[in-house]
Amino acid sequence: MAAEESQGGFDTSKLSRAKSLDAMEGAVTWMPSKDKKEARRPLPKFVCAKEVLQSQEDSLKKDLELASTAFKRIQDVIGRRVTCDDAKRPGNYEKNRFKSVFPNDSTRVRIRQRSSVRQPQQQQQSPPPEEDYINANMLEYPLAGSSPLQYIATQGPLKTTVHDFWTMVWEQHVSVIVMLTDLQDDLGRDACTQYWPSAGSMTSNEFQIDCHQIDVCGDFNITTPYLSDITAMPPEPPRVVYHVQFMPWPDFGIPANPQMILTLHQCVRSLQRRTNEHAPLLVHCTAGLGRTGVYILVDVLLRQITFNQVPNAEAVLCVLREQRCGLVQTEEQYAFSLRVALAQVVEDAKLDGSRPSSFH
Repeated sequence: MAAEESQGGFDTSKLSRAKSLDAMEGAVTWMPSKDKKEARRPLPKFVCAKEVLQSQEDSLKKDLELASTAFKRIQDVIGRRVTCDDAKRPGNYEKNRFKSVFPNDSTRVRIRQRSSVRQPQQQQQSPPPEEDYINANMLEYPLAGSSPLQYIATQGPLKTTVHDFWTMVWEQHVSVIVMLTDLQDDLGRDACTQYWPSAGSMTSNEFQIDCHQIDVCGDFNITTPYLSDITAMPPEPPRVVYHVQFMPWPDFGIPANPQMILTLHQCVRSLQRRTNEHAPLLVHCTAGLGRTGVYILVDVLLRQITFNQVPNAEAVLCVLREQRCGLVQTEEQYAFSLRVALAQVVEDAKLDGSRPSSFH
């Protein structure tokens, strides 16, 4: 069901609720000058930081040179071993924004019917595929020295799937949403319905979303909605869900330069650390493939760099595509992901003070 918006601010009946929301911690403006960049993990005494940086640089440069060949290998292999049958069922087909972009059956996010959640545990039954469907996949990537990285890759919500979207956010305990599209594309076509309030509050069935704060940070906006299940008994406290919208990224294209994505990534990681760093990061564009795939791939590569590992974009993307077909749609996007990672290594070398001679 589409969300129903209420225009303006809170009415008198919501005053006490608004005060309680204002008292919550976590809704703080992000500023690069105040939020430190995520530090690399300490190295053993016998390992030279310069050698690690040099190995990362060499590997990324080699991968850039071979990006075209690597991307063709990925295109040829991935996609043969997965099925997407649930998305094509009569009750689900219209929930897909594009009739050729479907979530993998094995990793798709399953949402519960909210009425069944309140039934006694012994009476709950798994809903049929037509009732638990949303065009989204849960992705996981193992990271040595850390718990697995988790992401939800999904399409931009339709008017008819807004409630499903917020149900997924609630059930998966999402604390940060990364939106990589505007509401309309360059031709004026719908790219994503506005599923969050730009002011005041909105309701979507049992969920209420209160807009607490909006910050404009250069190329992206940060909205801080508070998400509540207003029918929960006993009542549950509202949850902070940061919404980060990055707009200067054309469909099937790439941003103007890698630094834009590094700044965005620094912001998102900071917000994750403030809330629930182990919750899945929800990322979407319009179809949930190209821009979404690039951001998730970049996040994995940057996390590998932070853990002093040599990043391997081809291996990472193969693992991710096995969980959602079609992530990273073009060779240009794949090469851009490598350029972002390389830019991070260059930046780290400057900050470390042990800058390898080959960095320029």
